[in-house]
Amino acid sequence: MKKQRFVFCLYLIVNLLWLAFIFGHSMQSLETTQQSSLDVGSVLNALLEALSIPLELTDHMVRKTAHFVEFFLLGTLYFGWVPLLKRPLRPSVVPILFGGLLSAVCDEYIQFFAGRGSQVTDVVLDFSAVVTAVLLWSAAVWLRKKRKGKQAKA
Repeated sequence: MKKQRFVFCLYLIVNLLWLAFIFGHSMQSLETTQQSSLDVGSVLNALLEALSIPLELTDHMVRKTAHFVEFFLLGTLYFGWVPLLKRPLRPSVVPILFGGLLSAVCDEYIQFFAGRGSQVTDVVLDFSAVVTAVLLWSAAVWLRKKRKGKQAKA
């Protein structure tokens, strides 16, 4: 019982830290985030050039990809609650998706008050990343159960 409580608390802390990381980025000024995107973009563009891949990443592409990755990881973390709470997968997906949507809306709300403005398209992008994570992890769970079922019959 103590081990379960420890794992639960540890997982809660990891989720909250990741959410704080996302919201911390939202509190940065537009100039700071643009400079970060330009810095990351220049490194990625140099890597693409070294690999002879004819693609030029803009700071806009880097920022939107970063948003998607942040929220994909958040969706993955949220999905991790399913086995911790020992609930069936299907009813667990609704609170996960709601949490992802609420997180995306809060992120844009924070950006608005940080002077960066907010966009509905960013909420859609962030939420689609959570949905993508949930779909991929649900498919992985389904395939694992299906594979176990075949092994049990054999």
